[in-house]
Amino acid sequence: MGLFDKKEKSPSVAAEAPPAISPADIADATATMDRWDRALGNNDAMWSCIEAIARLGGFRGLEAVFDEAAAGGDAQNVVNKPWRWWTAASLAALSAGDNVLPGRIFLFAFLFSNQIVPGINAATQLDTGLSGPDTRSYQYLARQAIQAMEQLPPSMLIHDTRTGKVDVASALKMAYSVTGASPASR
Repeated sequence: MGLFDKKEKSPSVAAEAPPAISPADIADATATMDRWDRALGNNDAMWSCIEAIARLGGFRGLEAVFDEAAAGGDAQNVVNKPWRWWTAASLAALSAGDNVLPGRIFLFAFLFSNQIVPGINAATQLDTGLSGPDTRSYQYLARQAIQAMEQLPPSMLIHDTRTGKVDVASALKMAYSVTGASPASR
């Protein structure tokens, strides 16, 4: 079986607890999303920021991934660790009344999944520590973003950089497209 092949978990393997997120973690997540916004359009800065996003989410290098998987860790859980962290950070921000950060995290995940991942190979994903989010994390991010952004004015710019602008109404459409729901079916 290959390193990243899916295998059945034995009943004795407990599900990994979600990461604990502190107010300092939320501040770090916000600063990292700010860095992402500044990095767009600059290839070197963008790749460095993607690696920083993975590292903030718990990626400790390719060797650590292999060691954790070889020690009996579920390879899919090991690879998806950064997305679990970002999902927990989004939820913590939402719980703290921050209705902007969950939308920004979702927009990063959406852009990364739809525009960056299709153009890079698995080796690059492993090297940076970030592959596309698993379906569960992506759905959670979208639902949290919907819950948060529905509290914001539709015309508010949630993403405003030299590479483009996204208002809340457009970001909500993206999030709803991921969940398969519509505002009327909530």
